[in-house]
Amino acid sequence: MNTEALTALALTVVLLPGVLSDGWTVRLPAGPVLAARGSTVTVPCRYGYPDPGRRRRVLSVMWCRDQARCITPRYVYHSAGILPEPAYLGRAEYLGDTVNDCTLKINGLRASDSGTYVFRFITDHPVENLPDQAGVVLLVSAVHTKGGFLCRPGLCFLLGADT
Repeated sequence: MNTEALTALALTVVLLPGVLSDGWTVRLPAGPVLAARGSTVTVPCRYGYPDPGRRRRVLSVMWCRDQARCITPRYVYHSAGILPEPAYLGRAEYLGDTVNDCTLKINGLRASDSGTYVFRFITDHPVENLPDQAGVVLLVSAVHTKGGFLCRPGLCFLLGADT
């Protein structure tokens, strides 16, 4: 194989991993998301799923708390509107879609909103589904933010979400 062909192959592998990958993925912020009580937080989220030669359809999307598989009696958000957690009614908003964006926005944060938020989706695939998810930790503090920083005595965090 000549050098140009090897370079083209290498660029294809490096630049198109999502196209070549056949895995189930959910991409969330790596560390905890920090926000002040009373503020709004937007949790950026992207997802993907196998598509072996045919386009899969996403049937439902959901956000839950502290459940790796979202098997829960109540949801922060569910696209079918089923079993909403009363504490999030009118405060949680799904900004994503049914293709690959799963961004969640929560208004009027409360200390009780602190926890691990997990996104899950179901497709029309007859057998496979998304494995357990670690989720993203949201820490709500009574300390107010200033200039993009959340500060507690002796410690400040740079915020990565809207507050």
